[in-house]
Amino acid sequence: MSIRTGIVVVARTGATRRPGKMLADLAGVPLFDRLWHRVTAAQTSGVAALLATTHLKADDALIEVARRHGALGYRGSVDDVMARILGACRTFGIDFAVIVEGDELFCDPGHIRRLLEIGARGDTDFAGLVGAPIGAWVSGVSADAMERAIETRGADSSEAWRRYFQAQRGFAVQEINVGADLPAFHPGTRLTIDYEEDIQLAAEIFGAFPKGTVPSLEQVVRLLGERPALAKINAKRNEEYWGRLEQLTSSGATPMRKHPH
Repeated sequence: MSIRTGIVVVARTGATRRPGKMLADLAGVPLFDRLWHRVTAAQTSGVAALLATTHLKADDALIEVARRHGALGYRGSVDDVMARILGACRTFGIDFAVIVEGDELFCDPGHIRRLLEIGARGDTDFAGLVGAPIGAWVSGVSADAMERAIETRGADSSEAWRRYFQAQRGFAVQEINVGADLPAFHPGTRLTIDYEEDIQLAAEIFGAFPKGTVPSLEQVVRLLGERPALAKINAKRNEEYWGRLEQLTSSGATPMRKHPH
């Protein structure tokens, strides 16, 4: 059986904490473009890359940017992230997708390729990273497994959707420990994009590299080690963020603060 793999970027303009963040300026380049450059750096022959956004008119702008990059676009549910991912996979015939959410700006192309290789084998429902900083938590999931999770989740929120697979409720799960590749990584490092301070940090990071560079996650982590003042830009947001996320994962799954994917 041939497994078709793909990369699905899940993003929208209507984020609650920082609306419009996907189009925010990062050292002269919009955030979505920065993210897309990282995604396409991971693409190999035969791997589809597409945007999964909402049907709201506000997200027309993201669709237009995706088209400018020659990307496919899917429009689905505003609130149900799991349904949006599944709809994108089914629409474009993707059996196993690496999911890159819009706030995972510092996803590493090498990690994406490793997840695609796992998915191509056809024996894994969910694959995630262990030891990566928040802001680089890419995951891989099969469309069939996502459909099963949707059928069994009940009325639970789908925002922290990875928890359905992390709890390993009948799913074939594989973890990749990438911590050894990041010797300078400090566990308190915050690279995700939720608040204005996160955008400020990201702009500083990209501004530190030559124009047109797609820095690896290791390069980013090393930069923060060399310039510790940068990490202080958004450090105060950590407790607020983790408190909210732990509420979402209170259904019994392993808390993501202790077991990040």
